Amino acid sequence: MLSLFGLDMAVGVTSDEWDAAVRGVQKRHLLAHRMGVIDNEYVRRSGDRHAVAGRKVAVSEMEVRELADITLKLARHLHDEIARPLAVDGVNDPGSFGSLSRRVGIRRVVTANKPNRHRLRS
Repeated sequence: MLSLFGLDMAVGVTSDEWDAAVRGVQKRHLLAHRMGVIDNEYVRRSGDRHAVAGRKVAVSEMEVRELADITLKLARHLHDEIARPLAVDGVNDPGSFGSLSRRVGIRRVVTANKPNRHRLRS
């Protein structure tokens, strides 16, 4: 997100939460693609000091709950960044549609039969 859109997702959470999110995503990858078996890539990317390649990854209920909370924080941060007004010539334009959406080419379109509803189109 940072290199593509200039949005640092890690700003929305603490460093410990970010590390837990990275581990959670890496564990999801193992479960989805490696039948839960730890590989060297997981060891390298996750920062999990207890991981041993060739063994099954462990996921606790507390980890899942923590990851759900962190994901919600990250989603709120992303929403806030997308919804943030653009600064035009140093003045915030309250009618503008977020800076991130402009960078990725999304614009608001008013539907003809529902003038108060908006849909996104890229």
